[in-house]
Order: sequence, then C-alpha cells, then structure tokens
Amino acid sequence: MTDSGRFASLIPPTGDSHNQQLVSQFTQLIEESRGSLYAYIFALLPRHDAAEEVFQETALYLWQEFEQFEPGTSFYSWAKAVAFNRIREYRYRQRNDTLVLFEPKLMEELAARQQEMESELDERWQQFSTCMEKLRPEDQRLYHTYYTTRITAEKLAKAESRSVFAIRKSIQKIRRLLFKCVGRHTEIESEK
Repeated sequence: MTDSGRFASLIPPTGDSHNQQLVSQFTQLIEESRGSLYAYIFALLPRHDAAEEVFQETALYLWQEFEQFEPGTSFYSWAKAVAFNRIREYRYRQRNDTLVLFEPKLMEELAARQQEMESELDERWQQFSTCMEKLRPEDQRLYHTYYTTRITAEKLAKAESRSVFAIRKSIQKIRRLLFKCVGRHTEIESEK
C-alpha cells in the first residue's frame, strides 16, 4: 500500500467537493512532513512499533482536526506539537512497560534540542538523499533493504545468494561512501 493509500484509509469517503479539497490538502501536507515527523517521533520513542503507533495516532488526530488548521502557518510545527502530546499519552499508557523510556523533563529537553537542530538535520538529510542517488541502483536497494527492513545479514545473504561476509562488506563500503559524500557536501556548505 502506498503512503497516500495509507492516509486515505483514515478519511471517510465523501462526494462533497469541499471535503475532497480538504482531503487533497491534508494528504499533500502530511506526505510532505511524513519523514521528518516520523524521525521526530522516533527520536523520542526509539522503538519502531511505538513510533509507528504514535505516528498513526498523530495522523488520525491531525485529520480529525484539520478544519482547525490555519493555511499559511506551519503544518509541520502543528504536527510536531500534536505528536509530542501523543508521545506523552503513549508513555502514560505504557508506564508499566518494562522498557525504560525518557523521563518527561528529559523528553521535553530532547524535543527542544531537536527543534534547534532541525534546519541542520534537514540539510544533512538532503545531502544524504543526494549521495544515495549517486549510488548504483543495486547498492541503493541493498542499503535500503538492510536498514529499513528488519532483515538480518544472514537472511539477506541467503536472499541475495551471497555470503554473510560479502553482504556485511558491501554494507560497510556503502556506508563509507555515504559518509564521505555527506562530509564533502558539509564542507562545501560550511565554506560558503
């Protein structure tokens, strides 16, 4: 299912043109901020299952309250504020969980620090994306599979008909190339 399809499933079908316009606006805004919003949530809830749950709750709330959103203001800032509250609610619901998450004060400090670093992080993400595009398609696919799915090197080696050593070596080489590429972009930007 595409991301658009995932968000569209939150929205009840309607023939009303005003609602269709709202759906279109919401879908565009949530898609534009999806990566950054998920990264923000994951920084404060470092478990993929928890971050995904809070992201979905946040998206649902944003849609339910979308008519209150003021065009011309920052959708991402609004979404982050909603996400922060959803994270606090999630932590409260999970307070008996054995996983020790951040204390509320530390979580607030981390959120504030993340906001201070947001432009630098966005710039780094752009640099990383540019560097990823320079990789060979098979290296892009390998990197994406290894880091965005929870597949082990052993399972990936079997699927690729390669040795575990070869997979790990390839990943190490790709990481080194990306690190150097992003570093060069950062140096160029700092010289400007």
